[in-house]
Amino acid sequence: MCFIDFEKAYDNVSHELLFKKLEKLNIPKYLINTIKDIYKNTTMQVKIAGETSSGYSYRKGVRQGCPCSPMLFNIFINDIFEGIEGVLIPKSNTKVPGLMFADDIIVFGNNLNDLASKVRKISKWAVDNRMRINCRKSGVLEWSVHSDAPVNRSLLSIPTDFGDIEEVTEYRYLGVLITRNTLEEHIVNDAAMRGKKALDTLMPKLVSNCIPITFKAILVKCVLVPTLMYGSELWGMSSTRAGKINRILRKSLRLIFKRVLVPLDRLMDEFKIERIHIQAALSRYRTYNKWKHNKTIISDIISINPKERKTTWCSRTQRWLKRFVGNDYETSDSRLITAKIIDVLRSRRTLNSSVAASIADKYGILDSQIKYVLQKVNNRKIRTYTRLRCNLVKWSTRMAASNRIPILYKNRCYLCDGPLENLEHCLIECPLLTETRNQYAEKLRILQCTITSNQDKVKFILGNKKRLKHNPEKIDELCTCIEFVNKIIVNRAILIQNKLCDINHNNQTNE
Repeated sequence: MCFIDFEKAYDNVSHELLFKKLEKLNIPKYLINTIKDIYKNTTMQVKIAGETSSGYSYRKGVRQGCPCSPMLFNIFINDIFEGIEGVLIPKSNTKVPGLMFADDIIVFGNNLNDLASKVRKISKWAVDNRMRINCRKSGVLEWSVHSDAPVNRSLLSIPTDFGDIEEVTEYRYLGVLITRNTLEEHIVNDAAMRGKKALDTLMPKLVSNCIPITFKAILVKCVLVPTLMYGSELWGMSSTRAGKINRILRKSLRLIFKRVLVPLDRLMDEFKIERIHIQAALSRYRTYNKWKHNKTIISDIISINPKERKTTWCSRTQRWLKRFVGNDYETSDSRLITAKIIDVLRSRRTLNSSVAASIADKYGILDSQIKYVLQKVNNRKIRTYTRLRCNLVKWSTRMAASNRIPILYKNRCYLCDGPLENLEHCLIECPLLTETRNQYAEKLRILQCTITSNQDKVKFILGNKKRLKHNPEKIDELCTCIEFVNKIIVNRAILIQNKLCDINHNNQTNE
């Protein structure tokens, strides 16, 4: 195959040739005249360092930013494969001369001589249409299905009217790295490398104490995740294959909270960040569903069912859909299939995440509502509130397990020697934190209510508020809950530290 890149393709479209091609397509005369009027006496100005040059006219190139330009360019370049015989697709009668997306062209050949002949025809088309091939950005690639197939020859080159196109070992086409034996693993590895670079760029912002957690989550969701997901239509639906990419996303969440052990699934629920393998599976299904109904060659390829054991992208997609949905995936509604895929993949949680998820279900802790109070609450309070909602606070059980406190407190509260320390005990029951609760008794009257259960009280403090948008009273209520939680956790940390210091002091005195 040969990848062809045109030099400044949009800027070199001849207006004269474009209008002739429009007339050949029998486009109504009034539409052609309208397009001619758009390009008639068109002037351009250049602004440099605040100074604008005088206007000058240009007689080639489609207008940048104009909604008509992509369609006009497609019409101009659409006849590039005329007179070129295609390559036969196995198990079908369809021949494909190549692929074309805007000015990115791929030419297929059965062998090197066949490919060279077709490239020369493309070169002649470029000369006739006043375009230029950028040979430095073009490349010839011999594709092989055998991953260990050696190259026992010298690198080839194909001559054109604009220079020689040299052979390459890899080529990035539309952002996807294509090698001599491109496999799904190669694409995943490339996505992981791009993700690592994006994470390195975001790292100073993710670890900064000046940026709210919510903004950090938005950076991950809007910058890192799209980088990781690019090309997922090709490798999606395999959780194992997505492992390398998932690890990069998980690392970004650990950087946000500056901790190694975090309930990652719970954090993703909190900030509405879908798991990579789920997004990739949905992306692959949407692509499969879309290509089936396309009025292009791809729909014919989708319908081919190979009889041999060798699998294709289509057959593997069908196999995954049968595993997730069942044999009726072809007749089921697309929304039902999407929901089923999400349910199946979300059910695979780690133990740590399952505990955090069970707490979230128990107390009605859903997605984050911090965006409504960002201007009223500082970053430290938001961080503390989010840590508690995601079960990131180290209770006495975890502290005892890590030998920070005596092991006998594994099933007791370290502060009051009472029952097992958990959310309800810390926020509602612990007697050493009663003074803090009394400070907020007037603002949070539910703390004084004796009828309401402790579970409902915690649900009121940490759970999501209903109808929060455009409701000042509910927003103020959420702010009060955040301040109360922050005060409780801070005072708890101070009391624990004081108790540890007293114990150490007594031990030193006894010695």
